[in-house]
Amino acid sequence: LLEIYINNGMEHFSDDIETLFGLAYERYRFGNGNLNGEGSLSRLAKDVRRDIVPSFPQFRRYFKNDENYADKLIVDAFEAGGIFNKATANYRKRVILFTSKYMVTHMAILQKLYNAVKSCKDGNVDEGITNLD
Repeated sequence: LLEIYINNGMEHFSDDIETLFGLAYERYRFGNGNLNGEGSLSRLAKDVRRDIVPSFPQFRRYFKNDENYADKLIVDAFEAGGIFNKATANYRKRVILFTSKYMVTHMAILQKLYNAVKSCKDGNVDEGITNLD
């Protein structure tokens, strides 16, 4: 959904890209309008329960022990901050979409799968099923 939002916005509102990035950032941060961000990509990117994934420490180590490495990349790209302060809008868009698709959702899926397996092993099948939902 974020990809459609940004791509269509860039096509139709190319004269005000920064406003588009601001609106897309709010969508990333809050999801479908929930003010506490429940179910948002931002919340997935910062979930503290990712440690259950065996490969998560390697990702964290690669990104200089930043547990919220994916969120930081996305936020910096939205705000043209950090390493993106001179990046083009198109490059920032590609980083946002790549990171949200292949880093945030990848880790969130692995987290849910490992939580489901752990719940089932612990005898809590209902919780295991919920994690697969």
